[in-house]
Amino acid sequence: MSGADRLGDAVQERREGREVARARGSLRGELRRHLGQLEGLERVCPDRPELKLQLDEVRGVLKEVRRLPEQDVEHYRSELEEWDRQLGTMTLEELEALRGRIGQEAGSADTVAEQIEEKAAAIRRGRHELGAELHSTQASAALEVVRSGLVGELTRLSQRAGRLDRARQAADTGLTKAAKGGKQASRSRPGSRC
Repeated sequence: MSGADRLGDAVQERREGREVARARGSLRGELRRHLGQLEGLERVCPDRPELKLQLDEVRGVLKEVRRLPEQDVEHYRSELEEWDRQLGTMTLEELEALRGRIGQEAGSADTVAEQIEEKAAAIRRGRHELGAELHSTQASAALEVVRSGLVGELTRLSQRAGRLDRARQAADTGLTKAAKGGKQASRSRPGSRC
């Protein structure tokens, strides 16, 4: 083997080494992105064992990524695609569960909000005993302070219930759009389980 051949081989090895290093760097970036998404989902649902397992796997690969040979880099790149699909599925499941919980809360919250609004309206119309001012006497002065405080508190509760109901409706709408978008995205991915 001549010196030119050895030099050509060395250049080729160096070029291939750079390509593997680029592939490792790309894999590391994708793993960090995936890890961030996993950690975000873990904050929402910390009790999912498959999520904890995937977190441990991703963290383990991240620790070893600098020492991975080229075939392992390709293996973990394909593994990452599967992890992304699983994460998408877990996210959609959690979205649906969250929508269900919001729906359940809405039923009971609606009745409470309606009751508060009915009481507040009756007080404003003067058809509730809290709506009538007490006659000015020394004995009724303390009661008047309590009565006016209750009326004010009921008004604040009524306004707060309205804001909370609007926020709940906006959250439900946002979750519905996110779930539809996630389902469509998962259907467009090859090999998707949804």
